[in-house]
Amino acid sequence: MPGRRDVLVGEVLDDRYRIERRVARGGMSTVYLGTDLKLRRQVALKVLHPHLAETKESVERFEAEAISAARLSDPNVVNVYDQGVDGSEAYLVMEYVPGVTLRDVMRTQGAMAPRAALEVMEAILSGLAAAHEANMVHRDIKPENVLISADGRIKLADFGLSRAASEHTATGGLVGTVAYVSPELVTGRGADERTDIYACGILLYELLTGRQPYTGETAWDVAMRHVNETVPAPSVTVPELNEDFDYLVAWATEQQPDKRPTHAGDFLNALRHVERHLSEEDLDLGDEPVTLHDLVVATQNLLARTRPSEDELTDAGDAAGAKHLAQNSHQAQSSDDDAADNDAPTTYVPLPHDEGTSVVTPPPPDSDTTVVPEGGIPHHQLSLPDDTQSHEIRPGSFESNESGSVAGAGASAVKTGPRTGRAARKPSESVSRPGTKRKAWFIALIVFILVLGAGLGAWWFGSGPGAEVVVPDLRNQTEASAVSQLDEVGTHANTSEDYSATVAKGKVIATDPKAGESVRRYQGVNLVISRGPRMVSVPNLNGLDRKAAQAQLEEANLKLGKVTERHNEAKAGKIIEQSEEFGSSIAEASKIDVVVSSGPAPVEIPRVQGRNESDAKDLLEAAGFTVVVGEAEFSDTYEEGAVIRTSPNGGEKVERGSEIEMVVSKGPDLVEVPNVRFKSTDEARQILEDAGFEVSVEEGSFGTVLDNVVQQRPRAGEMLKRGSTVVIGVV
Repeated sequence: MPGRRDVLVGEVLDDRYRIERRVARGGMSTVYLGTDLKLRRQVALKVLHPHLAETKESVERFEAEAISAARLSDPNVVNVYDQGVDGSEAYLVMEYVPGVTLRDVMRTQGAMAPRAALEVMEAILSGLAAAHEANMVHRDIKPENVLISADGRIKLADFGLSRAASEHTATGGLVGTVAYVSPELVTGRGADERTDIYACGILLYELLTGRQPYTGETAWDVAMRHVNETVPAPSVTVPELNEDFDYLVAWATEQQPDKRPTHAGDFLNALRHVERHLSEEDLDLGDEPVTLHDLVVATQNLLARTRPSEDELTDAGDAAGAKHLAQNSHQAQSSDDDAADNDAPTTYVPLPHDEGTSVVTPPPPDSDTTVVPEGGIPHHQLSLPDDTQSHEIRPGSFESNESGSVAGAGASAVKTGPRTGRAARKPSESVSRPGTKRKAWFIALIVFILVLGAGLGAWWFGSGPGAEVVVPDLRNQTEASAVSQLDEVGTHANTSEDYSATVAKGKVIATDPKAGESVRRYQGVNLVISRGPRMVSVPNLNGLDRKAAQAQLEEANLKLGKVTERHNEAKAGKIIEQSEEFGSSIAEASKIDVVVSSGPAPVEIPRVQGRNESDAKDLLEAAGFTVVVGEAEFSDTYEEGAVIRTSPNGGEKVERGSEIEMVVSKGPDLVEVPNVRFKSTDEARQILEDAGFEVSVEEGSFGTVLDNVVQQRPRAGEMLKRGSTVVIGVV
């Protein structure tokens, strides 16, 4: 039977956006293919359901979210062009991305090889990093929200709209998808960037293995497994996978948000670091390379052969047909996002105090979107009925039957009669006064029972399940080897996993009880199996001194490795290189080697002795030194204005920029010859020696009868070097 015609098809919103046909419908909005009459281009129109646009506050919140999403500009994010309200219709105008969703690819093609999975995750994390930089949290990362165009462009849809959905609910719950919901959302601790990281970790696991880590009969079962269990390593399902993928998944899906990457950019850096170190065999698992483009083309061809009729797509109740959209009309961009695929209907779970009636549509375990109350998920509100019909659940509709079971909405209330045991038989004859024969048989029976009990007890504690065995030393053995040894001694293994920086992945870290201690066979031995080292993000050490770098590494659970020094223009003592790239992901407790600057390399001082002051100063400054001119000195060797010496001396090596003192010559030390004529010999000698001269006496022909200086050479008034000899003639 043809479906009902959508009343909005053919309408024009705000005299600009003509609605061509419906693409998908979900719990919060309907997505249409539209035409922008002004710019003459195809767009995707998301129209809020009327009950979500009843109040001014609701519409204002929707507009605010649209404005926030429009701020994002990234090639891996679906662009938001416009928003508006036309009468009772609140709508959002988005980029139209013809192609398929990641869910379509995964459903039709199964698990991906690491090469294609890394291509998908790199695009998702790139778009998500842009959102996190803008302080936006997606809150609903899943395959239905990842659009892949025919030319291979990957875009993330519905930024910010999960917040809008939660604000439009009567109870103030938060939207999330049970298959990808983080433990903190289930327990009511709220969402931040690390909530998106957790969902990305689950998505990476699903891409590599072709399945989600958790399934259950009800949404409650799946949600609580996120809280109570550790996501298994993908290599358990696909043994050929490189163990680095186990580390990535484990890091992203840590139970405690503080232990996950804090930002999509951090996870993206770790992903790229792992990809750079993978071999071709690691990327393709030994098969022929299959690109994401190959998978998209195969998906489009399959969907094109199985797409429904237009009438099927227009039926408001037939969301299942939407998952087979034609390859040029597959725009799964609803705020509840699941309109394009009935694998992901919205499940609304009311808060405990909600007095109204709520409709719960049971989702499949792989992709249901669930409104999670801010205080966590009450058990009875997540226990969904087994059939596929909508059920009305009212508070207080859970009643206990006589057997103590709970009957809820959609469940069969089976009432049993009073609990009855097997009726006691009356003896056919009195045993209050038995005969001798009967009494003997009775005593024999008692003795037999006691002997049998003693024998069973002896067997039980001697060689049976209650017998004690000594726990062997199983440390550093593989799990299979440890289990085999325990089986040989007659007990079994209970395994759990933990990180270890010293024990290789898959080997035993410790046992409980310890090696050499005894345990009853039926109790078993607890084995702690290594998950390998925990992956951590490398901090930026450049520019830090050694002490600060040590503190940063300790905070990141890393160690400082080899420290070497090298001349550099950086200040001495500052780190200029580190062995692991900032932001890369490495094993916890790894050592990071660093190179520390010892300051600029020493420079040889130019030899400037004998050069004039100006030339010498220019030469020293050109070599990078600071010149200080000291007090000039007399010099018999260097003429006036020439450099006598430098301190430090020319030819020595010192740090560039050092201060060099330069001493300039005043020339020889000249002294005026005093006039000593007509002085006595002793008086003349004293005067000349006081002036700094040496004295030579020449006597006249008649000796020194008069003791009087009559001549001197050089003559008085001449300038001589200090220390020169002056000759005096005495008569």
